[in-house]
Amino acid sequence: MKRAAFFMLTAATAATPAWAQTPASEAESAGEIVVTAQKSEQRAQDVPLAVTAVSGEALAEAGATRIQDIAVAVPALQVDSLYGVPGAYGLTLRGITTGTQASSTVATYIDDVPIGSSGAFAAGNSAGLDLFPYDLERVEVLEGPQGTLYGASSMGGLVKYVTRTPSLTESRYQAGAELVTVDHGHSLGWTVRGAANLVVVPDQLAISISGTHQDVPGYVDNVAIGKRDVNQGTQDAVRGVIYWKPTDNFTLKASGLYNRSKFDGLALINVNAAGTPLFGKYTASKNRPEGFESETGLGSITADYDFGFATLTSITSLSDLRSRFRTDSSLTFRPIFGVDATFANDIKVKKFTEEVRLASPQTDLLHWLVGGFFTRERTQFKQLGLAFLPNSDTQPAGLSPLLDGTIPSRYREWALFANTTYNITDAWDIGGGIRYSRNSQRVSQTANGLLVGAPLNLPARTSSDSSVTYTLSTSYHVTKDAMLYGRISSGYRPGGPNFIVPGIPQSYEPDTLTNYEIGLKSDLFDRKVMLNLSAYYIDWRDIQLQGATPTNLSYIANGGKAISKGLQGTLNVRPAIGLTFGGSFAYTDTELKDDAPEVAGRAGDRLPLTPKWAGSLTADYDFDLGDDTRARLGLAWRYTGARDQYFPQSPRNRRLGNYSTLNLTAGVSTGPVDINLFVRNLTNKYDFTSWLTPNGATVLQPRTIGLSVDVDFR
Repeated sequence: MKRAAFFMLTAATAATPAWAQTPASEAESAGEIVVTAQKSEQRAQDVPLAVTAVSGEALAEAGATRIQDIAVAVPALQVDSLYGVPGAYGLTLRGITTGTQASSTVATYIDDVPIGSSGAFAAGNSAGLDLFPYDLERVEVLEGPQGTLYGASSMGGLVKYVTRTPSLTESRYQAGAELVTVDHGHSLGWTVRGAANLVVVPDQLAISISGTHQDVPGYVDNVAIGKRDVNQGTQDAVRGVIYWKPTDNFTLKASGLYNRSKFDGLALINVNAAGTPLFGKYTASKNRPEGFESETGLGSITADYDFGFATLTSITSLSDLRSRFRTDSSLTFRPIFGVDATFANDIKVKKFTEEVRLASPQTDLLHWLVGGFFTRERTQFKQLGLAFLPNSDTQPAGLSPLLDGTIPSRYREWALFANTTYNITDAWDIGGGIRYSRNSQRVSQTANGLLVGAPLNLPARTSSDSSVTYTLSTSYHVTKDAMLYGRISSGYRPGGPNFIVPGIPQSYEPDTLTNYEIGLKSDLFDRKVMLNLSAYYIDWRDIQLQGATPTNLSYIANGGKAISKGLQGTLNVRPAIGLTFGGSFAYTDTELKDDAPEVAGRAGDRLPLTPKWAGSLTADYDFDLGDDTRARLGLAWRYTGARDQYFPQSPRNRRLGNYSTLNLTAGVSTGPVDINLFVRNLTNKYDFTSWLTPNGATVLQPRTIGLSVDVDFR
């Protein structure tokens, strides 16, 4: 089994000079990471931005199936685990967040297909997607705004899942199983998985299918109902791909996937204002059932035709996402109304996208790309809050429902974009790109219940707006293995019609930012040492802020300005064959420049959820045991600094302390058999990863030990 480097952070140049151009296949055979950050295959070191690439092979070795596991390799990426269950999280890159926001500032893509809502009415900042290693070629994390090539809501950056394409030359069959135990849990978790690549017509037609079932162990007990491991659940995934290459010039790939997660409880425990658990470190007291469910269906067709002078690509997709959150609010409503309460959010997103682009070959002196994009989505956000007599299922008349509201919305967008790079000399190149986007939106709203008062059923609101984003970059190779680069890039989130609440503006404007970045990238001592440094300054304007009326109805308003400035670095040292030491850090200094009363922010406050310091240290050793047998050992330490959940003056704010985790991996490969042991949170560190309510916090998953066996026949 080919060893996959788990940590490779690159801040790369805008283009590959003539003497350094390496085809993707040659780069892969040389052990280098190939990425598609620029919508074409390039070595990660040749891309004009900071990008981390983690291979699916390395994820499998580490037992990594969640975005939290990938974040170990990316100190600038903060994963706000909302309820401690897979698929429910918020992502932040380079500090671009206000803590409470209706839409995400980090976009998520599967290959070239955006996932999730572009509008603000489907809680796009709280529902994510986790894919399993058998389906993944790699995961790419792009830092800084990606508005020119990836459009809306990629202001902070982008998480891109690059899936496997079926091989046309080699049939392959994989099967695996895994056992997992979690400290404080009372049952084993287990996984079974399988995949097959079938060559139907050699060099022309192949299909692949894969499937995974995972029983995820729990570790939080509910003393109110006397139930253990309430946050245990299941995850299921199936994927199928047809890959057809009838001629050397034309390829067609049709794929479909379905993912489902179901958890009957949350890793949310009761704490007091000082952060002391009220019932135990991994114990909650919830009177009403909680849970999280999500379903993702995605179908896409990608067609490529190579004309010689350029390649025409069409990507068509249709996705259907649904997520349901159910939380207990009895501690809030018992003192006020003497009742137990539960709130359920049901979110639906149906999305169609089409992208067409024409790109010249990467080896040209002048590389260019032009394209167009269209998306249409319909969403529905439904919230239902019910009151119950204590310790019963009886709903008292006049108090229940507390809230019954529905927000259907529609979002349409079209965009034109272009990108180019020109190699002035072998050592110096310049690049640039521009994108024009225009969207139209419509939202309506109905609500009734005790918390609303008089029923709301107001006429629909509409809006439209446009945005222009751009990228400028240049790089200069001081030597063949040392490069200086500069980059200016911009991003945006769409504006839109506001929630239908009396007394607030009927619409809000896009918020925009500009990222100024310089960096050094170097491979030294015959590529035994890699040192990358980058510094950036981000100017964020017209910030979208999610406020609430005195009756707790949400709305969106534009605020003033904020800045984020930072320094990042990566050092990888390979002193001997098979031995690698790595280290990376991220310093992020954010500041709100204007008062933001909607979220209790004051000028001078740090932005929430982002520590000033974060970093990691790694060590990997891969060695030969003889007779086609290899062994590997790996350690990964991640540090996350202190940060605020909300702005400091907010009554909801709680300070999240700094913490560090240590992960261990060990494995043996012999012939087609791969055996891997992984330990996450080896020291069993206890801390909170988020604080969603004044009395509720998500706890860091305790020590987790897993053993997997995979068989790979080619």
